Amino acid sequence: MTEAEKPLVSIAVFGRSNDLWPVALLLQKNLPPQISLTVVEDAEPSAAPSAISLPADYLFHAQLGLAADDLLYHAKGRFGLATLMQGWLGDGSQFFCAPSGNLLMVEGVELHHVMLRAARMYGTPSDLANLYHPFRFAARMAAEGKFSLPDPAGLSPTTMLGPMLQLSRDSYTQYLKGGANTDDLVILVARAASVKLRGEDGAIQSVKLDKGISIAADFFIDVTGDLSGIVEQTKATTRRVIDMLAPFDRMISAEYVGRDEIGSHSAARALEGAFVIDTPLADGQITHLYYSAEHMEESGARHLAAEESESAAFAPFTLDAPWTGNLARLGAASASLGSYQSADMRLLAEQAQLLVHHLPAGRSMQAEADAFNLQNQSRLEEIRDFMLLPFALNQREGSLWQSIRGAAFPDSLQRRIEQFRSRGRFVAYDHELFDRQQWIEAFIALGVVPDRVDPRAEVIDMNNVRSSLKHLVDEFTKTIASAEAQ
Repeated sequence: MTEAEKPLVSIAVFGRSNDLWPVALLLQKNLPPQISLTVVEDAEPSAAPSAISLPADYLFHAQLGLAADDLLYHAKGRFGLATLMQGWLGDGSQFFCAPSGNLLMVEGVELHHVMLRAARMYGTPSDLANLYHPFRFAARMAAEGKFSLPDPAGLSPTTMLGPMLQLSRDSYTQYLKGGANTDDLVILVARAASVKLRGEDGAIQSVKLDKGISIAADFFIDVTGDLSGIVEQTKATTRRVIDMLAPFDRMISAEYVGRDEIGSHSAARALEGAFVIDTPLADGQITHLYYSAEHMEESGARHLAAEESESAAFAPFTLDAPWTGNLARLGAASASLGSYQSADMRLLAEQAQLLVHHLPAGRSMQAEADAFNLQNQSRLEEIRDFMLLPFALNQREGSLWQSIRGAAFPDSLQRRIEQFRSRGRFVAYDHELFDRQQWIEAFIALGVVPDRVDPRAEVIDMNNVRSSLKHLVDEFTKTIASAEAQ
């Protein structure tokens, strides 16, 4: 048996806590017993408070055996239904973006096409968003300060809701770490200092830690980029800047405890020179502020976030091929997307699940690496594109936001926008992390009006469907009225 044909029997994971433990715990729960796992945790504390918003029925948590109620309790969490989008269409504008299930079709036609036909009949296609709004059940529920869990029997409109868990990232990490079985893994508190490469193929043979210990393994995982930074293999993959986020080169995070005026749902605010993500928690709120040093002074940014907070560099990027040789780069080692839609955490969770799916592997790993990189690119595009959508379609004044609108869109996002603007069609891929209704509502709320109506909508007798549409809206209104205030 050649060296490449031998089975993989040891894995070492390197990085800081917040990215490390979601990956380490999933590996521990899924790896066969013959594979040993070493966790090298960087003890450097988190630079700033952080928050995440994840679906209550998130598959990643199910694979970890974590219940939503336990996560809420242990991670200072609270439920939310939507993200309040403020300022993206100009100062004073706002709308809710929410996971929204699927609306009923009208005689086989999607509802937004029926509403587009109605708007055209009245000679006001640009009024599509207003005509469509009564059917945005989840957004209306959030706007009225109400909350409900989905009806498990599927007999109520609440089935359309997609509750989110708004969690403290640090508390979430500690809860995951506490769930690890320390009897069958090695945990070291240290950082990578240098690496030893195999001469025949340039793969990593061992990593020397800052405490003098050397860690040998068949496979290495870097979740924050420190190990990658000292490995020559990083030259084998292309690092791409995300043009639409590039102007925001600084960020500040701050935590507020016991503030009565905070809302129930996360909010994404577009401001002159900055954008802000607010995530309400059980005991307060965590704010992430991203700003352009060219358009905003640090003192102004700190005033918006917290006077005592320090700013840090923000450099949004992605890697084309995060798995090369016997090194897989996940999380912050592979991409930096930011906290809107919890993009960084969602990508990390998807990568961890993909990695588990491709392990165990032989020591050559090339086939597994190629498959992982291909599927990772698909997941990355889905998360990145939904996150970038309001940036691409923002209608704010000012040179900064105009330059963002004029930046090069990723091809996959451009296709989605063009298809919806041209034909009102949503381009779905095999693995969608955000439901199609959420995409459609976001397009319409952000002002995209399709140029063409579905031909099938043109032959619908609008008088015949008016009563059924009114009944649907009335059902939504009745359900919202009976829901509990959040």
